[in-house]
Amino acid sequence: MRRRLALLAVAAAALGGCGGGAKSGGGPGPSNSPPPTRPRIDLNADHAAVAARMRVPILCYHQLRPQTGADSAVDRQYIMPPARFKAELDALVRRGYHTITPDQLLAHLTTGARLPARPVLLSFDDADDDQYRLALPALRRRHMTATFFVMTVVLGNDGYMTRGQVRRLDRAGMTVAAHTWDHHRVDEYAGDDWRTQIDEPTRELARIVGHPVRYFAYPFGVWSPDAFAHLREAGLRAAFQLTEKPISFADPLMTIRRKIADPQWSTRDFERELRSGFLKVAA
Repeated sequence: MRRRLALLAVAAAALGGCGGGAKSGGGPGPSNSPPPTRPRIDLNADHAAVAARMRVPILCYHQLRPQTGADSAVDRQYIMPPARFKAELDALVRRGYHTITPDQLLAHLTTGARLPARPVLLSFDDADDDQYRLALPALRRRHMTATFFVMTVVLGNDGYMTRGQVRRLDRAGMTVAAHTWDHHRVDEYAGDDWRTQIDEPTRELARIVGHPVRYFAYPFGVWSPDAFAHLREAGLRAAFQLTEKPISFADPLMTIRRKIADPQWSTRDFERELRSGFLKVAA
């Protein structure tokens, strides 16, 4: 993907000590609502019971912008036109779905805690600035919540969020979560990669939002069992992959599946996929 290739240049600049200039904030301000009470989560729950409860639909979005003739076929899989995105949110409202947080999801998976009727978890990857400019106002207008998996190398660079915008997402009631430093595949890590890609970005996000960051998404959805212990050592409770991969029954909380929202779906397609939980691939 063209944006992915651009990250290599961003990473090289960061390694050379050339940070991107921060952009002005803009957009909606922080919510005045008190933070919700955190549900009880049992990280030692029976793995079979956790896996059996993995039926909540989880959607993954990337860029929110119109597609252009310059976009390749690969690019277009990750580019959701804003009107299509808003139509999907409206379909969720119309069908009586309620957005939930990762804390609510984990409480359900590990203790069987009740969820609202027709739960769905919405998520966004990579920290593109259109997620702040377009997704956040659309979500707040519909009283929805979402999780933003933030890659830290891009913060403050053109086309991506600033640290202040990430902080405002958190203050608006959204969940800020980790997505590595520069989007390298987890199954290729060795040596200092764990510190560079997992430990330091998670700590940086915690400094930005002012509290621990507990959730992680694998770049490209690719996971490795070697990562589980490293993720937990970094204070991460759960990790998210994609529906095309099986879960790990030995550690299902580290392989929760999401579905990339297909920009080609019609509203009818979206509602049909929603009813199936986006889980056509058996775990």
